[in-house]
Amino acid sequence: MKSKTLIFFLCIISFAATAQSPEAFTYQFVVRNTSGQIIADQNVSLRISILSGSTSGNSIYTETHTTLTNQIGLVSLMIGRGSTTCDFLSINWGNDTYFIQVEIDINGENNYVLMGASQLLSVPFALYSKTSGNTLSSDFNNLINVPTNLDTNYTDDFSGNYFDLTNKPSFKDSIAIPVYTNSEIHTINPYTGQEIFNSSENLYQIYTGVTWVSIPALCWPQPTIADAGEDQVITDNNISTMLDANSPETYHGNGFWSIVSGEEGNFADPSDPSTVFTGQLQSTYKLCWSISTICDTTYDFVNITFANDGPGNTLTDIDGNDYNTVWIGNQLWMAENLRTTRYADGTLLTNGEGISGMSSDDQRKYYFWYNNDSLNNAELYGALYTWGAILNGYNTSSSNPSGIQGICPAGWHIPSDDEWKELEIYLGLTQTEADASGWRGTNQGARLKIGGDSGFEGILSGEFITFSNPFFRDLGSVAKYWTASENFDFNYWCRILNSDMTTIGRGYGQGGFSVRCVKD
Repeated sequence: MKSKTLIFFLCIISFAATAQSPEAFTYQFVVRNTSGQIIADQNVSLRISILSGSTSGNSIYTETHTTLTNQIGLVSLMIGRGSTTCDFLSINWGNDTYFIQVEIDINGENNYVLMGASQLLSVPFALYSKTSGNTLSSDFNNLINVPTNLDTNYTDDFSGNYFDLTNKPSFKDSIAIPVYTNSEIHTINPYTGQEIFNSSENLYQIYTGVTWVSIPALCWPQPTIADAGEDQVITDNNISTMLDANSPETYHGNGFWSIVSGEEGNFADPSDPSTVFTGQLQSTYKLCWSISTICDTTYDFVNITFANDGPGNTLTDIDGNDYNTVWIGNQLWMAENLRTTRYADGTLLTNGEGISGMSSDDQRKYYFWYNNDSLNNAELYGALYTWGAILNGYNTSSSNPSGIQGICPAGWHIPSDDEWKELEIYLGLTQTEADASGWRGTNQGARLKIGGDSGFEGILSGEFITFSNPFFRDLGSVAKYWTASENFDFNYWCRILNSDMTTIGRGYGQGGFSVRCVKD
């Protein structure tokens, strides 16, 4: 069963330059499916017909096109340049009312579905003037229905002189502007004030007596520049928001919302710049606001995220340890420090108790309990892991998501530096602040620590220094969290919380740090 495709017509007109006059015109429209979503970057086949007299009139011209829609589903055709056996130049545009009929096959084949027809309210002037020979000449003797002097006994009868008439037609307004190519313009002997249309360059030109003055033949009205508004992140489990696009200026287009990416979203009124948009929790939508006239379309994009801040489902690792989790923006984080002693495949890590020291390039897979006291510190503070342990042989990653499971449970991964930035920006950092090193932001560190409103519950679990004389330090004062990203050789980005700071640190180092995993 064929699914009918909706087409939102933007339509006509601009000229195509040919020898004597424009012999084609531009026709534009956006292709959408029955859900209102655009059909982007897809080959489609179209059959265009010119109907005479009405939407059910006889077809006097038919042509076909195969073309590729752009990223917002826009198709632009040159009517008169398609595949056809008809004669486009034989259409007498001044002789009748004409309608354009569109049929489409969104699969790029020849199984066309009729989409409808609409009246061509205007046609390119040069096409009209080329096929219409009935413009008023400047010779009075060529007029029909000329009044005659019926009774010479009355002095108020018509004198017989045309110039004594009132409400005479203006010859200037009735005469078609002549059309010339560049080469033809150079052969004429122009007079001051002469007006022509330059079909080679689509220019309206006037001769000043010395030179030609050119005015570009621009289609009117051009659409207002579209502005879709600012990106939004919606929290507190809300799934609706009011959009904030600009309204088209009067006579300069109609606006329309469409969904570029994202599932199961909808608009209360797609033509309203301030319509209500409804989506799904934990989803991000890319929306397009387009403003269209018969001449062109402008468009802008906005991202709408429906977050679901709050507790997630409990996570259990291979050792049977249970962890609280928390949604922060579009990321599901562990809300406790990792404390597994095995990889997800069951491979054991090495307890680093008693090691004598490690070099900066040492990739051995160690874990540590603070002060080697698992009884009092394992459950509360989690384990401290070396860089080699968290990666488990993976290369470093700066991607978002990192794609590195490493030491994390199945379905989870080590967050990259960019994933930490996403978290920090969601909590209020700017992109510039997030990209900086050192202490950044205002209260983002406080919000991530135990008791903060993010739910991250970052506990100050200290660190293990793996120099020639290894030692533990800063329990209750500092927490350092690994990322999957390398800063430079054998120094790796981490995040730092400090009991004396409300901000959050971005630094690098080596040793034994804590781990928080993120859901794939």
